[in-house]
Amino acid sequence: MAAFMEEDGLASEDLYAVLNVERKASTDEINTAFRRYSKIFHPDKHLDDKKKKHAENMFNKIKKAHEVLTDPNKRPVYDQFGMKGLEIEGMELISKSKSAAEIIAELAKQEEERKLQQMTNPRGQVVIELNASDLFYNEEYKEYSSGLSGLEVSSMSLVQTVECPLTRRDTVRLGGNVTSQNGNGQGMFTTVWRRVWSAKGWNEFQVSVGNGFRGGLQAFYQINRRCFCVGSVSILAVPNGIKPGLSTVIAWQLDKNLQGKMLFNASMSSSSVKTLLIFEHQPYTAKLSLQLGVQMGIPANFIQAALSRKFTSHDAEVRVAGKLGTIESYIEYGIQKKISQFSWIGAKMMIGVPFGVYVQIRLVRGQQTFVFPVKLSEHIMPNVIFYGTFFPMVVYFAVRKLVVTPYLKEQEEEELEKRKKDHAETFAQQKEEAESAVDLMMGTVERIIETEENKSGLIITKAVYGRLLSEGELSEDECINVTIPLQCLVKDSRLQLPESKSKADIPGFYDPCPGVAKSLYIQYRFRDQLHETTVPDEEPIRLPLKSHSISEESGGAPVTSLNLRSMGLVCLLTLLLLLDKCVNGKTKCIEHTSKGCEYCVQQSSWISNCRWCELDNKCHATGSVPPYNPCNKNQVIKDVASCPKLDVVGDYNPQTSYNLLRLSTIPYADTPNGARRCLSSYGIDDYEIVEWIGTRCEDLPLIEYKECLAVVMISHRNKAIFLAYRGTTVFTQLLDIIQSVLFKSKVSAGTGSGEVQKYFKQVHDKLFSCVEASMHDLLSNYSDYNIWITGHSLGGVVASIASAKLVYEGLIKKEKMALYTFGMPKVGDRQYAIEHNRLVNNSWRVVHRNDPVPHYPISTGLPNGPYHHRTEVYYPSEVMLPTDTNFVICSGSDNNDCGSDFKLIEAGIEDHKIYFDMPVGTYCKGLVDRKQKSINSGMWNHYKTNTCSRINNPDFSGHNYTTNMSLLITGRVKTTVLLILLRCLIFN
Repeated sequence: MAAFMEEDGLASEDLYAVLNVERKASTDEINTAFRRYSKIFHPDKHLDDKKKKHAENMFNKIKKAHEVLTDPNKRPVYDQFGMKGLEIEGMELISKSKSAAEIIAELAKQEEERKLQQMTNPRGQVVIELNASDLFYNEEYKEYSSGLSGLEVSSMSLVQTVECPLTRRDTVRLGGNVTSQNGNGQGMFTTVWRRVWSAKGWNEFQVSVGNGFRGGLQAFYQINRRCFCVGSVSILAVPNGIKPGLSTVIAWQLDKNLQGKMLFNASMSSSSVKTLLIFEHQPYTAKLSLQLGVQMGIPANFIQAALSRKFTSHDAEVRVAGKLGTIESYIEYGIQKKISQFSWIGAKMMIGVPFGVYVQIRLVRGQQTFVFPVKLSEHIMPNVIFYGTFFPMVVYFAVRKLVVTPYLKEQEEEELEKRKKDHAETFAQQKEEAESAVDLMMGTVERIIETEENKSGLIITKAVYGRLLSEGELSEDECINVTIPLQCLVKDSRLQLPESKSKADIPGFYDPCPGVAKSLYIQYRFRDQLHETTVPDEEPIRLPLKSHSISEESGGAPVTSLNLRSMGLVCLLTLLLLLDKCVNGKTKCIEHTSKGCEYCVQQSSWISNCRWCELDNKCHATGSVPPYNPCNKNQVIKDVASCPKLDVVGDYNPQTSYNLLRLSTIPYADTPNGARRCLSSYGIDDYEIVEWIGTRCEDLPLIEYKECLAVVMISHRNKAIFLAYRGTTVFTQLLDIIQSVLFKSKVSAGTGSGEVQKYFKQVHDKLFSCVEASMHDLLSNYSDYNIWITGHSLGGVVASIASAKLVYEGLIKKEKMALYTFGMPKVGDRQYAIEHNRLVNNSWRVVHRNDPVPHYPISTGLPNGPYHHRTEVYYPSEVMLPTDTNFVICSGSDNNDCGSDFKLIEAGIEDHKIYFDMPVGTYCKGLVDRKQKSINSGMWNHYKTNTCSRINNPDFSGHNYTTNMSLLITGRVKTTVLLILLRCLIFN
């Protein structure tokens, strides 16, 4: 294909382009294309001897393409190795005796061995440190200064390595370095042998001699798809003995864009533990990278952060970093830019203590790197920072404009001229072949044009291929007219060219300027309307398109540079007008008010993002200020999930909330008898427990704790069915939740869209099949009853997912559903919040002022970050009483401004445990005799499997207390061991 470069510098033939088919085309499509061209180029179709000869050449060309692309053995070889793979001696015999996979494997092996024999990978680095601090001297020392003579070389180092592959698995790297500083020098020679022992790992052995002896062994192993580790040990010979060293790196891919690393280093003189979080995001035109790190050790402790952004379209990268530590602290900022195919240049500024101000210039040419750190000042001085920042930029742009750009342009022109001379005969042959193909197409094209004119179809009026000076403007030396070849490809008023590396192999085309980026300009008429388009060489083409239409008044004239400047001026003025409207709150956003909040916040662009204000119930532009927009930046609503509910079923009722909180304490009871006693103590008439639903819950190994549990209750007088979930009961269950949030990716909520934390979904799924069956059985008998779902803490999370799931699966109508949760953490992402708001209309999240749990996991601001669904009921009182009417119903979903009274330093777990002056997790336990208590609540024997069970009115009065005590002791011993291990890891 045209993308495969031969050794002589010319691209080989693209057989897909010859037949004008896609690379994934089927055999039938290839046969159809071949038959179509055969009607044009078959020798029997032409009587003139000269045309017959040209037709024979073209027919042989398309016949060759057809034979290769329809051969099941040759086509895969061509796809991978191009024509070179088919030109191997004996290929005809090989293709008949071996399969395509065997041929490809053999060719790949030969190619790899050839590259292995030729390949050495030399790398070098030169570092020259300069001291220019005397250039920024103090005025009082001016008489002692001698201008530029104050620039001196502080140190210099040279590093050179050569990598030599021995076999497919073994590589040797030889290197040496020499360093000179303050008149003293030292050097070292290093040999490294690397052995790749599987696709998952390698190890290497290093020996260095020079200033002493150094040896080391390093190994890499890919533990699984998301995790790898690197370990190394080293020894250093010193005059008074040997210094050993150890280092390990463990990396874990936490998310698609997030990676975590733990680095441990230890030696006789220093040791440290470092944690890194690396976030990388790759949009279409840029790559964003963020690194956060913390190190604790001897002698250095520090925190660091680095943010970089690569602009792929401009071949540039901008980086900002900072470090705060016990030995040094600094900030740095810099940029690097690609200036040619193999060259990069960069500069960065470092400002910190104790070293002062540095600027570093870095030049990369191929495998050679030149680094020039320049010390500008020992102290932090504004004028030094200014000159160090802007002087390199001025020098760069001046050199690029005056030296680099002219040189590269001249070099490119010389290379093109040389290529044209070297391959003049080949170019002439390609040109003659293309012209003869055009001549053979004329009869077919005349018939196609006549057919298209009769139905006002697709007529190509002008087509130019090559390097275009501007749209439609042809340079005779670098462009060719391809109007006839394109018209020949028109069928049923449609033209389609598949994606390819080059269009030069289409019959009637040739490459007028090899090695230069080319474009294809097409002007055509369709339905008596003029159209035009310009597409890069490699992109596909589909005609006609409405977006190509141009004004008849312009006559299809190309856009000149004057037109472009005028259009740019108009665009700039339009942008300024739009920005003026945005600042003054007079944009079109106000016109979306009648369509409501959800429509308003979706009308967003980079010019003007619409926001909703509940104070006046109007749609405003971002940045609009009073009197146009009465809401401040914390009060405006920015997304659909935060819009006020327009279809809320019912209002928040404090008494109902209090009653449901009391019901949410029932699952915490240690025994069924205790639960009944607790329920009767509330004095709520006509409430009875229908059944218990439970299953084994632990996820971490070597740990047993209370089962996941839900209680189903019913009130016939109120025509209501209640489902209450139990929350977190012991510390080890909290560990499960924490490790899930930190180290496990979110999973689908199963409610249409959105994701939730993995552990939350796991607990829900363990219970849901029994919950679903229970609801189905009850609603079969009491179809007119309402469903009330409640829970505290983790119980609220499971209640949230269950309520949405029951509505989503159609078991319960949302008009019959109500959800009340207390102290519930963030369940899932923003999309889950939106979906939950749609499914569960009567939903209330009750939050106490200083309860820290509803604020976790901490919001990241990312679309898939933690996010609350509606609707929060915020109690700001320090003591939350059942009679408390001082509450706020918050607007939106995750409204940080609503809970602005929350202070992390004042938060306490007691505020999470106590709601409406009731200790939710322990209230029912206090009503049970001590002998009835056990760590597994007397129901462990029924719920100790991973499959949920439904128990109607259980009675475990005959439960063996001794067995429970043994379970209690076993569970606590295991918990104690785990805590000791955790503390050792943290504090040691």
